Amino acid sequence: MEALGFRINQTPFRLLANLPPYMTFHRHRNEPYETRVAVIEPSLMSASVLLPGLMSSPRKSQQERLARKSRRSRKLRFEEWTLFRVRPNNHPAQRIFGFARVLARSTVVGLTAVFKKAILQQNVSGVIEALEERPSIDRIRAQEMTVNVALSYLHSFGVISEDLQLGFVSQWVSVVEGLVAIRVRSEVRREYWRADRPAIHQNGEATARLVASSETFRGTYREF
Repeated sequence: MEALGFRINQTPFRLLANLPPYMTFHRHRNEPYETRVAVIEPSLMSASVLLPGLMSSPRKSQQERLARKSRRSRKLRFEEWTLFRVRPNNHPAQRIFGFARVLARSTVVGLTAVFKKAILQQNVSGVIEALEERPSIDRIRAQEMTVNVALSYLHSFGVISEDLQLGFVSQWVSVVEGLVAIRVRSEVRREYWRADRPAIHQNGEATARLVASSETFRGTYREF
């Protein structure tokens, strides 16, 4: 779950992953998809303490009512989130809305089985599609989650469980790292052309901003 956020919010997402009542989610595995979402989403939102002020009144009232039914009361502190200058599309609450639906789709067999089936049938693109839940989790974020967590997890799971079917995953890790390097170079080049190029060479602050931009982008892939 920590892969849902950029570096500044990875810690609260990591903490949040330990709070939901997963056994409760599993007990609803045979319920319709919409019912599973109605159970999972308010539980995650309640534990995240990001619920107030994020929705229209009717939806917020429904979510609060469902959240009160959750038996698990442990919650994060609001101060643990960094929300300053976070764009609406990148807001942690948006990621949680999307991931609730990812979990709802995988409740029957579990995320590991979903990822394994996806990569065996469609390679990396299948894992990306399994994590994509627009508009909350767009394809770019799903790709980053795949690179940061899913592939490494599948590789480790394959080694520990001696699952020979997953032996090829390590090859994909190196391939994806190469694709990441290409994208990082593209982002740095784009920031360069957006910037005041003479100032980049003459102004130390402008240079620092360009370097910080490239390092921030690169860091989203290397934090894990």
